[in-house]
Amino acid sequence: MAESPASPAPESFTDLSAWLRAGLSRPATSTWLECDGIKVHAREWGTPGRPGLVLVHGGAANSHWWDHIAPWLAAERHVVAVDLSGHGDSEWRSDGYNLSRWADEVLAVVDRFARTPSKPILVGHSMGGLVSLLAGLRGHARLDGLVVLDVTARRRGPTELQRLRRRATSTGRTFATKEQAAAAFRTTPADRHGNQIPSIVQHIAAASVRYVDGGWTWKTDRRIFLRDELHLEDLRAALVPVWLVAAENGLLSESRAAAMAQRLGEATTSLSIPLAGHHLMLDQPVALVAFLRAVLASRRRDADRDDLA
Repeated sequence: MAESPASPAPESFTDLSAWLRAGLSRPATSTWLECDGIKVHAREWGTPGRPGLVLVHGGAANSHWWDHIAPWLAAERHVVAVDLSGHGDSEWRSDGYNLSRWADEVLAVVDRFARTPSKPILVGHSMGGLVSLLAGLRGHARLDGLVVLDVTARRRGPTELQRLRRRATSTGRTFATKEQAAAAFRTTPADRHGNQIPSIVQHIAAASVRYVDGGWTWKTDRRIFLRDELHLEDLRAALVPVWLVAAENGLLSESRAAAMAQRLGEATTSLSIPLAGHHLMLDQPVALVAFLRAVLASRRRDADRDDLA
């Protein structure tokens, strides 16, 4: 793979549209791996052999949610965004989905694409944050850190469970054209503050549909909504650094973040990204990139100190 050109700092752009176009102009390379009997799809930016950064999308999302984020992290990192099974271009499982299986897929991606002398960092959003936490607790020896974005470990109530069961068993909508399907794209939870950037949403929507007999529909197996939960009591002290990131207008409350941090232990740093909704990469992408670059820089400084010790 050709080496990525140096990425300018996001702050060097005075126009957000130009920044987004510059990021999206750096296409990824698709790749596949076998995991537990199915093919899992992943997409790569940057140069293999460099320290890894693995990006894990949320429920009913896919690797394209990182298209405008990953290129800005690829100057010094080999960035890999995975499509979890049942999502994106990965295959679907006939026997259902759970967080543990998805964690195994993430660790398989780590082993295949992101293992170098320097261990990779996982970044997971929403459900992908739960998957990343589980992968980190299980495979900590293979990782250098975890960043979890606006995720909460909790028990879902009966009303929410009933709603998810209805989503899982419904047939889903089919549209006559790709454009109609993309135009119907909506995030869950909805953008209550109206801050999502339309061009990003449109890009992701267009990459989230597929053709089936009779029209166009989403690249998601609806049975993913029957997945299990990760409860607060399932968390234990992390053996790698964890950044627990809340969106100011998102799902992770201050009290829940404190409870999760207490379970994860002293290696946990909690913070909030101002003005962000749950889908941080859709409404505060520059702030998210700047934060992730700061995390990567801090881990690089720590590694340099260890080398000098």
